[in-house]
Amino acid sequence: MADSPGSPGAGGAAFPEGGLPEGGLHCLGGRPAPPDARFDLAEIGLLPEAARAAFYGILEAVLPATPIADLDARMARFAEDHQTPPARVARAARICRLLLREAARRGVSREGFVADLRALSAPGDDAAEQVLAPIFDRAMLALRQELQYSSLLGHGLLLTDVDWRLDVMKHSKRGADLDTPVVMLTLHYAEGLKRERITLQVLPDMLGELQTMCRHVLD
Repeated sequence: MADSPGSPGAGGAAFPEGGLPEGGLHCLGGRPAPPDARFDLAEIGLLPEAARAAFYGILEAVLPATPIADLDARMARFAEDHQTPPARVARAARICRLLLREAARRGVSREGFVADLRALSAPGDDAAEQVLAPIFDRAMLALRQELQYSSLLGHGLLLTDVDWRLDVMKHSKRGADLDTPVVMLTLHYAEGLKRERITLQVLPDMLGELQTMCRHVLD
């Protein structure tokens, strides 16, 4: 049976009273951390050095709003590869996911996040900071993009990709020797969880309109 987060076997260090700053954590909007947060975070320091160095691979799997389908199997392989208890990996991943996702949701700075880690860690235990501080910016970039996309998808269609092909229209039922360049423009878009696309025929004058629009918007 896996150790409970607060048991000696789980590696819970002795945390001093008042270890959390008054008012709670930056990433939780001033609220205090969940009861087991400090003990879960302490599990990072009990991971082998190689496991700590490779831990971002686990975080990439758990951080999205919908974790990957084979998450349990991946964590089990990670634990086996690094000869560490699966429950330890799961607890460490759980608290990292909570802190990083909440930090992204509230736009917490790197300095504020590090302050939270220090508040949650026992004196002299900087393992969580050593693992999470270097990957903070990369994680925030991915999570903030996820939040942007989900915010937009909640209110309509979102353009996700553009494909195009240039053709020349030579003849049709309605006329010969037309020699008209035509761009086949395919817009890929998302609607909730659905992914769709629409293909439009675009003539040169409308391409000019699109170019003007893009130039104004990007400028």
